[in-house]
Amino acid sequence: MASSTSTVTVGTPQEVVERVGSAFAGVEAEALPSGWIRVRIDRERLADFARFARDELGFDYLSNLSAVDRQAEGFEVVLHLVSIGAGHQMAVYTRCPRDDARVPSVTPVWPTANWHEREAWDLMGVRFEGHPDLRRILLKESWVGHPLRKDYIDRRLPRQRQTRESYRPDGVNTTTFDVSESAAPADGQAPADGQSGGPVRRVLEVPDAYTPRSGVVVNMGPQHPSTHGVLRVLAEIDGERILQCEADIGFLHRCFEKIAEGLPFPSVIPYTDRTDYLAGMTNELAYCLAVEQLFGIEVPERASAIRVLMAELQRIASHLLWFGTFALDLGAVTPFLYAWREREKLLDVFETVSGARMMYHYVRIGGVRNDLPAGVDRQVRTFLDGFDANLDEFHALLTANPIFQARTRNVAVLSRQDAIAYGASGPTLRGSGVAYDLRKVHPYCGYERYDFAVPVGETGDILDRYNVRMEEMRQSARIARQALEGLPEGDFMGKVPRRWKAPAADAYSRVEGPRGEVGVYVVGDGQNDRPWRVHWRAPSFVHLQLLPVLGPGLLVADVVAVIGSIDIVLGEVDR
Repeated sequence: MASSTSTVTVGTPQEVVERVGSAFAGVEAEALPSGWIRVRIDRERLADFARFARDELGFDYLSNLSAVDRQAEGFEVVLHLVSIGAGHQMAVYTRCPRDDARVPSVTPVWPTANWHEREAWDLMGVRFEGHPDLRRILLKESWVGHPLRKDYIDRRLPRQRQTRESYRPDGVNTTTFDVSESAAPADGQAPADGQSGGPVRRVLEVPDAYTPRSGVVVNMGPQHPSTHGVLRVLAEIDGERILQCEADIGFLHRCFEKIAEGLPFPSVIPYTDRTDYLAGMTNELAYCLAVEQLFGIEVPERASAIRVLMAELQRIASHLLWFGTFALDLGAVTPFLYAWREREKLLDVFETVSGARMMYHYVRIGGVRNDLPAGVDRQVRTFLDGFDANLDEFHALLTANPIFQARTRNVAVLSRQDAIAYGASGPTLRGSGVAYDLRKVHPYCGYERYDFAVPVGETGDILDRYNVRMEEMRQSARIARQALEGLPEGDFMGKVPRRWKAPAADAYSRVEGPRGEVGVYVVGDGQNDRPWRVHWRAPSFVHLQLLPVLGPGLLVADVVAVIGSIDIVLGEVDR
């Protein structure tokens, strides 16, 4: 089980700041006008502060963890924390010098930090002391250096050469490198002492090779037709029962965050479409909200309403594809054809609005690219008028089927406690009974003006996650109708800078995507027209950590159902 989550909450952000000041003398803490609480703390006190934040202040949810290369000032590790009960949001900053890039791991406090810290080590080279399994996650083990460092030198250059293979004391294969003085400072070897315990469950230690402990290792992928992308799952089995399993990712990694550092702010938008390529409108919105927050850009009400309309239609389109492929994974062919038929109608709408059916580049910083074309309102209404009946038809096709019920009911149960501790969001979190929806708790784009319900599950099994998504489609249709009928007059684009000189500040936006919370962290350097740092918090990346939690004890065939129930897209996992 994951570590227990606290029910302690504090009334207001200012009271949280006062509690922090009383418990940690000398720590910089302030409540920002945006509602966020900002804390700056020395790395030596980070571990103690993390436990205090969770147990005494109620910050039981780690939304995001990332690292920023501040060059001569060293590296900055940033944690974005949330109190599910109180709704508070806190950004915690800590720094470490360049020649000693180490900070304490917070994985023992928030198990979801496991993969976040591995990614920060892999791409930035920050070591997290006390991490249970610190090794590369997106790049191969033999990669030289850490690509998101500002002084990174391409590993293909001849002055960087790989040397011999070595082994950590615990027997996990790693690789050491010999790098010339002119190359970027990079070790390529994880710390040998990063093996301490903690509440997070152990996963298989298989960076290079794996020797079974007691069962047989089965490789699912990396191109299995049921994994919705290029994913490799290693499952150790005894007969048909899974003893333990692990996801191996990185096959689609294409350096999105590194590319973003070299582009002007508006030019990053097309690349966001290619993260979760089934929810381009949502990705564009998440990024644009972060940049608008960074620059203080106001968005016209009409543009916000159009964004809501497009985001909810995008949610329905994504869920339709999930419904069809999920049924197909479990052996039901007919629902896929029905779902594909309805999804095509929405792609027609997106094509009318943006000119594209998949990669839209429609949401822009300050608004949207163009107003709604004539006739698109009739397209949307025609779809919405028949959608409730279509959903009833989908339920008749699949939901009550006894085979489907047997494959999903009481299978892969995710408790409320584990869902929060492992950073689950969206339908995966709500399927475990947690009524947490960013559109309600931290509304954006005027969502506080829309009337809709937040469906939740009861037991947290596959069937609950399925039912939550099915009802979410009905609620999204309800929101889309309100957005269309209440569309205000006015501009579809606000005022944006003629020269995109970034302020020396940062911003973090969180939106409710089809798969869960999409978070975008943007940092400006105060000098250039491009972001100093962009970090993408992908819900699919976070949810794949649940495989070692949900997999043990299931049948091999259930792994497909588990992956389908958390609805991953590998494009946003690997970025």
